[in-house]
Amino acid sequence: MDEKLRAEIGERLTTARKRAGLTQDRAAELIGVDRPRLSGMERGERPVDVLMLSKMCMTYGVSMSSLVAGAGGEQPSRNMQLRSMLAEKLDGGEVEALLSGFLKFAERYQRLCTRYECKPKAADLPDWKDRGSSHTRKFAVEGDAARLRDEWGLDDAPVGLRIFELLEAHGVHVYCQPISDERISGAYLEADIGPLLCINTADRPYRQVFTAAHELAHLLYHRGGGVSYKDDRSAEENLANEFASAFLMPESAIKRYLATREARSEGLTAEDVIDLHRSFGVSYAAMLVRLRRLTILTPERYDELKAVQPVWKAQEMGYPLPDWEFDYHPDLLPVQTRIKWLPRTFRALVLRAMLEGELTERQAAKYVNLEYEEFVSLRKHPEPDPRLSERDLKEAEDYVK
Repeated sequence: MDEKLRAEIGERLTTARKRAGLTQDRAAELIGVDRPRLSGMERGERPVDVLMLSKMCMTYGVSMSSLVAGAGGEQPSRNMQLRSMLAEKLDGGEVEALLSGFLKFAERYQRLCTRYECKPKAADLPDWKDRGSSHTRKFAVEGDAARLRDEWGLDDAPVGLRIFELLEAHGVHVYCQPISDERISGAYLEADIGPLLCINTADRPYRQVFTAAHELAHLLYHRGGGVSYKDDRSAEENLANEFASAFLMPESAIKRYLATREARSEGLTAEDVIDLHRSFGVSYAAMLVRLRRLTILTPERYDELKAVQPVWKAQEMGYPLPDWEFDYHPDLLPVQTRIKWLPRTFRALVLRAMLEGELTERQAAKYVNLEYEEFVSLRKHPEPDPRLSERDLKEAEDYVK
């Protein structure tokens, strides 16, 4: 490689790094070289081999041709634009809590897809951006939720904790992470690789289910990206709450349950609400609110049932309860559970990058949000859960081939 070409490539490397918002120190760390070597390549004083260029493409989120052939007029990625947009809405601590995980995941996912020419499944979502105004009536939102359930072949079947698998099957990528700011329930982005949702796993699983449906509503009705706060009572957030309730707890399914009750003339009991919230895989509180909105519960009965301790009542009724219902700590969940907080396709791409030497084991561990020791343990003792392990393995093997 002659000096002139090295200098041209060095200029493009510098431009790509700056557009990615990275300092030389941070870029060198991500690529796996020391800063003087990276600085020498950017100044055109050191050669750049194909493997190094590949790693830079993954890190900066650009194509190989933009660095080598000079097609370097690429604009900042949509993820970078959204980073700026979200940063304007959040204060410093919240930016760190959210952007350090969610947007970093989006950028890494994009780099891996670019590197391996992998095109994630296209999102199977209707475009309702013109429907989500502050004047949208509740009955219209109910109709939209019913329509989407029909299009996805759900009928009146409960969704519950299956919602994460359901979303991925329809091209919506879900990223889960504990967020220290408990006011934040989740976020959504229309990113380069497709629609992305972020779910705060510091919340209990039933709450995560509602958040996933809530953020799905934002993808359907609103543009760009945003963050959801639990105490936000804006028109956008209220509409997302209405959609999530209708999508997770269809009125027809609830009334079908009520029609099968033996004591049909009596008011709903605490046992009825427990059965409903566990059947639909939502929280007891969410089911109470839904029943009140459907006028199935009177205000007085609603207040009475709010005083019930749902976990202890469910235990008294004979429901088998997982440990997290009594004492939930996301950081103490098994590594086999936490690894599933990332999309299967992303996990498969990380595995391929590691097996092909693009990522070290330590880098791969960071990509999947695990400590190095946890990652090594997971590889030695693969996930025991039979529901997903065979499918995950098959997909990983396909990508490696």
